[in-house]
This record gives sequence, structure tokens and C-alpha cells, in this order.
Amino acid sequence: MELFTNAHKYAFPEGRKGTIAVSLSRIRDGVFKLVVRDNGVGIPGTVDIEHSPGFGLSLVKDLFMQIDGTFLQYLRDAGTEFRIEFLCENE
Repeated sequence: MELFTNAHKYAFPEGRKGTIAVSLSRIRDGVFKLVVRDNGVGIPGTVDIEHSPGFGLSLVKDLFMQIDGTFLQYLRDAGTEFRIEFLCENE
């Protein structure tokens, strides 16, 4: 939810229109991939996503660590995209 909220808040400044897409897919038994992407302005290259001091990204990292999740990839081209893989033993 935090990734969606961040996209809504930052990707489309000054009333810019755009799209936010969220997908969840099962990779194999008990393992899922979450993708949140937008076609907004993108995260500036000066922001270190892995070591961001911002509360939003820190919260995302903390929540996914609690469920054995890992950032697979994040892209900054033509917007922003996060790909996260996590375990769900109670599927």
C-alpha cells in the first residue's frame, strides 16, 4: 500500500495525469511477486533507494523484511517500478 501511496503522492506533480498499475503473481508454491509501477516523473537519480532516509521507503523495506520479502528490482525509466518477491506460507 505504501508503494501505491508514494506513487500517487509523488509521481504526478501539479495535477499531471498518469497511470499506477499494481500486479500480484504467484511465482511458485508459497512465493509471490508484487509489482507496483507508474508512468510519472520517476524517482530522481540523486535518491538512493536502497539507503533512503525517507519514512515511506523505510517502512516498505521493514514490512517486506517481516515476511521474508526482497526487492528484486526497481526501475526509474519512464516512471518508477518496484518488483518485490515475498513468501506466503498460508496461501
